Amino acid sequence: MFQYLVELHSTVYAQIVLFLILGAFYLFSQRRLHPFRILAVAVIRLAIVVALFIYLFLNWSSEVNPSLREASVLGMFLINLYMLWHVVLIRMELPYREALEACAQDPGSPELFHNVVRTGRRFYNMRYFPLSLVSGGSIKRFLHGIAVEQLRHDFRHILQKRGVSLDIDFQMAHFFLKRRLHEEDYPPEFKNFMDKVIDNFFSHAWIQEEMNRFLSAVLESPEELYRSELIAREEEAAES
Repeated sequence: MFQYLVELHSTVYAQIVLFLILGAFYLFSQRRLHPFRILAVAVIRLAIVVALFIYLFLNWSSEVNPSLREASVLGMFLINLYMLWHVVLIRMELPYREALEACAQDPGSPELFHNVVRTGRRFYNMRYFPLSLVSGGSIKRFLHGIAVEQLRHDFRHILQKRGVSLDIDFQMAHFFLKRRLHEEDYPPEFKNFMDKVIDNFFSHAWIQEEMNRFLSAVLESPEELYRSELIAREEEAAES
């Protein structure tokens, strides 16, 4: 019985020390990672967790049923697991945010861009892994879709903070074709001819409007494109 009490007390005190270390590290990392407004939210969240931890400690230290005391220790352990999970996420998010800032400073560097994609996918895969377990579908496909969407959002956000607004529209498609044309080793005559073809194609207002509509559908509701294409193919098959 005495040995049991010693082990129980040592476990509780170890949980307290671990909680203090994780809490301090959590606040320090959040301060490096987020601005004051988001840091205030993190402090409020930590305050709620601290209040719950204190409640469990007081419940353990009072004269209650031994099984309830053991449940309080288990609750402290689960809170520390929760804090450890968030600390691990922050440690994975920090290099991603740093890589994102570096890429925004030098967007032409392929090494910086690949570093953003690598660290971003790793962070978002870890962050949404528990959710993927209950998604009801392929875990790999679910995580891939989440990472792609979040990376796209983060790129747009970091560029908007620097006063650069980039929308996926006909102008981006125009610049993409022109750049690809001059990157490839084509004969000069072909490049000059295709330059004029591309410029003429994208100069029409109707094409610009329809291209913007198409790209908007690709990003926001690709299922509508699939449905329209299936309807068109069925109509063609019926006519033939």
